[in-house]
Formats: sequence, C-alpha cells, structure tokens
Amino acid sequence: MTDPLPSPARSLVVVSAGLGVPSSTRLLADRLAAATERHLSDAGIVPAVRVIELREHAQDLTNHLLTGFPTRKLQEMIDAVVGADGLIVVSPIFNASYSGLFKLFFMSSSGTAWRARRRCSPPPGARPATPWRSTTRSGRSSRT
Repeated sequence: MTDPLPSPARSLVVVSAGLGVPSSTRLLADRLAAATERHLSDAGIVPAVRVIELREHAQDLTNHLLTGFPTRKLQEMIDAVVGADGLIVVSPIFNASYSGLFKLFFMSSSGTAWRARRRCSPPPGARPATPWRSTTRSGRSSRT
C-alpha cells in the first residue's frame, strides 16, 4: 500500500482594515486565521498564511488613487489577494458601512479579477442588520 501524496500548500491571505494599534479588527482577523489554519491542518491541507494590515499601506493606497499607478509593494499585495486560495477580510463598521481604507484597497484591485472567484455566505447566526452579502458567480449581489 502506498502513502497518500502530501497535500499541496494553499495560500490564505488575511486582510485587516483596522485603524488603531492595537486593533480589535486585527484581533478578530487573527482569531479567524488561526481557526481556519487549524481546520485546514486537520484536513491535511498545509496553509501558507499572509496577513496584510491595510493601515500600514494607507499612503500607497492614497498615491494609487491620485496617480492611477500602484507602487510595487501595493501591486504585490493586490496580486497576493487576487491569487489567494482563501481570503479572510475584516473591516470595522463605521456608520453602517465598511471603512474607507477597506473600500480603497478593493477599488485598487481590478474588478474583473473578482468575477470568477467563489464567495461564501455569512456565518450562522449573523444578525440581519449585519451588512453581509453573498455574491453568486454571475456577479449579482443578494442580501443574506
């Protein structure tokens, strides 16, 4: 009997759009990443986790907004997010919406890169007031 082939490493990118230091948004992102890493490891999948703290790249994001050209560092972050096997994104909520830093980052990435990506629904027990959106492959958005 042969041993099963080892599972290839999977990339998991965690994006935190918290503004403070320390940030409760980052704490939540770290907890979600640890739970996901544990679950994947139990399933025999080796996760390669990368955390992106948007607050640290606010100047690059602003420059991209003003010039239309991302810096090398910002382009690497966008490529990592778009090419990730898994993505955990956490943003604080201000005035019933996500943070401007969060929106700015995802506006910086190409909209067409997200169309073929699979999205998941909110966790069980999410409050109806929570602005979760489940997006189908066709790109249509529906409130869940």
